[in-house]
Amino acid sequence: MPKLFGNAAARIRHFRAGHGISQEELAVAWGVSQKAVALWEHGEREPSIRVLYIAFERGDVVARKLAAELLAERMPKLQELAAVVRQLEPA
Repeated sequence: MPKLFGNAAARIRHFRAGHGISQEELAVAWGVSQKAVALWEHGEREPSIRVLYIAFERGDVVARKLAAELLAERMPKLQELAAVVRQLEPA
């Protein structure tokens, strides 16, 4: 299958690795399967806006930050939201 979602795939992979969380941990935080995270990271699928919104609502600060950034890319009005979430991240 062609890689259609390279930017989101790279961002998810990089973000997850940079925060030291596994695919399973991200999956639990976002309420999806580990297989879904793997498909996202391989560029075969992309998290839907619904999944990202739910992830933002229920995730911890780290998971919320990634969800907000991916939402902001897809929905420019949410860029302000991403800025607020960044401020929540511990120093």
